[in-house]
Amino acid sequence: MKILRHKADLDAELTALRAQNKSIGWVGTSGALHEGHLSLLRHAGSENDAVIMFWTGDMAFPWAGISNPSYPRDYEKDAAMAASAGAKLLYIPRGEEIYPQPPIVTVTTPALHRPGLTAPQHLDMVALFMSKFLSMVGGCTCYMGEKDWQQLVMMRQVASDLSLPVTRFVITPTVRDADGVPLSSRNIKLTPENRIAAAIVPQALEAAARAIAEGERDPNRVREIIVERIEGQALLVYAHVVSETLQDINPLRGPIRLMACARFGEVEILDNLGVNI
Repeated sequence: MKILRHKADLDAELTALRAQNKSIGWVGTSGALHEGHLSLLRHAGSENDAVIMFWTGDMAFPWAGISNPSYPRDYEKDAAMAASAGAKLLYIPRGEEIYPQPPIVTVTTPALHRPGLTAPQHLDMVALFMSKFLSMVGGCTCYMGEKDWQQLVMMRQVASDLSLPVTRFVITPTVRDADGVPLSSRNIKLTPENRIAAAIVPQALEAAARAIAEGERDPNRVREIIVERIEGQALLVYAHVVSETLQDINPLRGPIRLMACARFGEVEILDNLGVNI
């Protein structure tokens, strides 16, 4: 696996791959790799000639008003993990090469702003950076996990609206621990007690899914099931019952997405579950 720090080196590698008509799979991360990231890399490797991972844990832009999540990162450890999962290129961009000056262009997705989910400013910055990164890579297949559903929905729509050079998006199931809690870099910050308690989030979503399977079609009632399961066990941040594109729908029909987030100490555990009616 080659580790790249400069855009010129990235461009040269991509040009060489395309000269050989090689297919490219793309995976992004802000660092602190876990099995969820590795499963994306392995999936991408099974379908492409070359897999590139963008590792953006070192970047910081004060003008953006957001920062990378505050969990520990070790790029050397992450690099070894990425290589073991089949990545051929690991690009660690330098912030000054990505945006030497604050950009004047914005990418905003107000139709996907939902109460309690990713803050609108942060979501729009993710849209800007992802659009930049996918344009830099060029024609590729983009691999994302279901865990960050809002960002996934956003990027599929942004790629379509802006004709980004993404051949297709491949969405993989959330990787979970034995108790159902989604793997996340932030889980390392949970106390042992809170880590056990965090299982209430997927359990609440499963209870809501069972109610739908038994015939419940009122989104408000389904949401109440999620809320009732979590409140008293943790601080509820949000609970949503929406269409797969994050729109309100009543009565429930078609592909539905159950979404919840709860705070355990200082750590928020978010999860979602798809249901087809």
